[in-house]
Amino acid sequence: LLALIEQRNGGARLGWLDPATLRPLDRGVVQLAGGVWSPVLAPAGERVALGGRGNKGIRIVDVADMRVLGRVARASADRSFVPLAWPLEHRLLALEFKWMQGPAVPHVQDLLVIDPVASRVVARRPLDGWAIQTIQVGRRVVLLLQPAVGIGPARLAVVGPDGAVRIAILRSVLAGSDEESSEGGQARNLLRMPALAVDPDSRRAFVVPGGSHVVEVQLATLEVS
Repeated sequence: LLALIEQRNGGARLGWLDPATLRPLDRGVVQLAGGVWSPVLAPAGERVALGGRGNKGIRIVDVADMRVLGRVARASADRSFVPLAWPLEHRLLALEFKWMQGPAVPHVQDLLVIDPVASRVVARRPLDGWAIQTIQVGRRVVLLLQPAVGIGPARLAVVGPDGAVRIAILRSVLAGSDEESSEGGQARNLLRMPALAVDPDSRRAFVVPGGSHVVEVQLATLEVS
């Protein structure tokens, strides 16, 4: 069992465990300073991409030799990376985001298309919103997006293995966060967070806004019903 183990100093280590006892196996360990998250395996399973703070970049680790092969897409420390999928040998999909303060400040989030073999970012696609849920379906990724500012119609994005993005606007589904003043003059947070599920067999996505209806989206055509 390949395991990512958090440590008290805020870092982590990547190593192999016995799946029955969870005891460490003598197959090498990779120490990862600064913490990591969202591991994604390469198509053949011989490498893993690990997200984390921007100044660390996305780290690519050879899990057979247990060594860091390189870092991709390094950025400033106020940004973070979340790998989404590694659908092709030369294509890794990830989110780069920056946490902002206050509901009136836009959330900055971009989709990165990365060549992990050449260790370079191939394309950057602004999402103009914030991914609140992501689901991998085969070699594609489905993202449910809320507006960058305030509350508004949710959008469903389907990302292909080459990084191409197709988007459907869900006008009957509200998503996002905002503030309103109560009678006493105090601010109250408003939150709309719909749920997402995907049926891989029928290639349909279902978005549940929390009311009396469910929105269905055909992933091939983006038809909404």
